[in-house]
Amino acid sequence: MNTPQRILVVDDDPAERRLLFAALQRAGFEVIEAADGEQGLQAMRDRLADLVLMDAGMPAMDGFTACAELRKLPGGDRIPVLMMTGLHDVESVARAFEAGASDFLTKPIQWALLPHRVRFMLRASAAINDIIEAQAQIRHLAYYDALTGLPNRRLFIERLHQAIANAQRHAEQVAVMFIDLDHFKRINDTLGHSAGDELLRTVGTRLARSMRPLDSLGRVPGEAHSNGIARIGGDEFIIMLTQLHGPTDAASVARRLLAALAEPVIIQHAELFIGASIGVAMYPFDGADVDTLLKNADTAMYR
Repeated sequence: MNTPQRILVVDDDPAERRLLFAALQRAGFEVIEAADGEQGLQAMRDRLADLVLMDAGMPAMDGFTACAELRKLPGGDRIPVLMMTGLHDVESVARAFEAGASDFLTKPIQWALLPHRVRFMLRASAAINDIIEAQAQIRHLAYYDALTGLPNRRLFIERLHQAIANAQRHAEQVAVMFIDLDHFKRINDTLGHSAGDELLRTVGTRLARSMRPLDSLGRVPGEAHSNGIARIGGDEFIIMLTQLHGPTDAASVARRLLAALAEPVIIQHAELFIGASIGVAMYPFDGADVDTLLKNADTAMYR
């Protein structure tokens, strides 16, 4: 059995609310009511509705302000808002859209058409959301390593460009670390690719946990891993350190990472010792651009 879609009606006129409630409930919607903008926001904080019918002119908090505040709530930016107004001037319509309204409805309301208008907006919103999800999936595939969930080389390089530009403005230093696992090929050949994949996932998690928040660019909201760590292919990882006081800071982090990777790893009930080689390049001493830094960090690792 399908759950009815939830509509929030925000209107300070009790008679208007009752008419809206009756029209939408007859059409099969679950309807909740609020007498002003603040009550409407509280109702949305408690549980997001699928659509909001918002009166523009209300005391205490009008519909324009309430709509703008709704857009700031978690998930509130995805809720369609149909602004109701008896005002026919262009300025009020413009204010509604500036506040974040999806569409507007002038009073007196055509009650027979209202449910159809609401259904159309809900379908349009669902289609758009299927698209602020397909785009997210495409971005994830483009910027993240499918095996470890860490950023890939492409995202890392974009973030490194930003870090270098920021370091240049503030006369700061940036370190780039290349990390190559010492015994990965032997483990992969001996225990199989599934064991190798499990090892790479474990290493990625261990590296991420070994990094302090100030060791990198930090986390982007909603992302599981720091953008300062990336897997660039095979058994190679790369790390970026920002806001450094000097090479000794990078050396301290490198020692911490080596110690973390020296700890045994349990893969398929076998205790494995991997270890790693780390190469470090510093901006601006070892390169003033992304390509030079990456090349010198890679050279340092093999050296």
